[in-house]
Amino acid sequence: MQIKKVLVLGGSVTGTAVADRALRRGDLVFLYDDSVKGGFAAQLFGLLKRGAFLAEVRDFGEILPDYAVTSPGFPPSHPARAELARLHIPVWTEPDNAFGGLPGEV
Repeated sequence: MQIKKVLVLGGSVTGTAVADRALRRGDLVFLYDDSVKGGFAAQLFGLLKRGAFLAEVRDFGEILPDYAVTSPGFPPSHPARAELARLHIPVWTEPDNAFGGLPGEV
């Protein structure tokens, strides 16, 4: 299986679960979130210790992820989504993940 660069937008329940799954597959995981709230800070810290990276919108062009995954609460009007569209990066949503898994999974 080829290692993918995965950008996860949102660091709550769905975002941390997707990042965990991608890390377990051996993918390079980049996390973007405007603000980490509640108990998710500890989960994100755990993901960083396992090899995930934090990303900012200005980094997307340098990272050039193979695809991005959004958490359900991540608004389509967010500037991060506009930057992904400008870079022609495919974006997977929660329903995409629920019905098809992450890209490249059998």
